[in-house]
Amino acid sequence: MPPIGDSTFLFESLESNKNLTNYDCFSEKTTGAEWVERYRGDSNAHGKSPVYVDGKYQWVDIQVLGYDPTSDRFEIRTMAGMTKQVNRLSILFRDEDMDKFRSRLKICKMRQQVAEDDTRFQEYVSRQDSKEVSSIPMSVKKNVLGKTLKRRSVDSMNIIVQDLVADLIAQV
Repeated sequence: MPPIGDSTFLFESLESNKNLTNYDCFSEKTTGAEWVERYRGDSNAHGKSPVYVDGKYQWVDIQVLGYDPTSDRFEIRTMAGMTKQVNRLSILFRDEDMDKFRSRLKICKMRQQVAEDDTRFQEYVSRQDSKEVSSIPMSVKKNVLGKTLKRRSVDSMNIIVQDLVADLIAQV
């Protein structure tokens, strides 16, 4: 299996996939238990997982030892012998399509950024004195939205549209 980004972690600014699980909306065809069963008795590496080595996260070969459906975590062992519990987004299985895995991580990261931006904005707005705030005319909103969408990728626009629909539903 080829390395992911020269075996260093996929996102430079991201040290872990722990929080990305909150933004993972993919439905898998293979369950955690099925992944474990697929590799049972196989002494080769089952996939890769990020491990903190020499001051940075690196993707290393791992074997899957088990799966806990209650916590939705896998027990893995690095080929060097270290064991740990990880979530699904911290395992690229040997039989998994790397491009789809990367895309899944990228979309989760974008969703996380949108959620964090929204939280920061909501916190900022809530700190404003209501006497100094007025509603924005619809024409200005449309102008801002139009300019924003021109600079975004298709994936980004889909997330923004989903959030806008959710906001509209919440306002009704």
